Amino acid sequence: MHGDLLCSDDIAYQAFRVKAHDPEWQKNILAKPLWLRLIAARWYRLRSFLHKRKQQDDIMDVNQQTVIATLKHYNCSRLIHGHTHRPALHEFHVDDKLAQRYVLAAWNERSGQVLSCDNGQFSVEVI
Repeated sequence: MHGDLLCSDDIAYQAFRVKAHDPEWQKNILAKPLWLRLIAARWYRLRSFLHKRKQQDDIMDVNQQTVIATLKHYNCSRLIHGHTHRPALHEFHVDDKLAQRYVLAAWNERSGQVLSCDNGQFSVEVI
C-alpha cells in the first residue's frame, strides 16, 4: 500500500489527501491552464515543505495503531509500503502473532527497492 494512509497523526496532510482524491476537485484543477496548475503545484510543495519542518517526527511517520488496524482489517500479518522514506523491516505482534511491516526506500533516477519472495523467504533487493 502507499504508506501515506498510515500517517494518520498528520491531520493536515490527511485532509489534503481526501480533497486531492475527490473527482470534482480534480476536474476543477484540470480545467485550469497548465501554467496556473504548475504555479499551484509549486505553491502546494512549498506549503508541504514548511508544514513538514514544523512537525515532530512521530507525527510524520506511521501510526502503529493504524498499522495494526489495517492488518486486522485485511486479515494479514505482512504489510509492504513505501512513501514514508524510512526503509526498514519492523517486526511486532498483533494478537500474539508475529507481524511484519516492510518499508521500501523511495525510488530515484539511480535506484529503487523491491521486495522479493523466493520459496517463502522474503528479501529486499536494490535495483
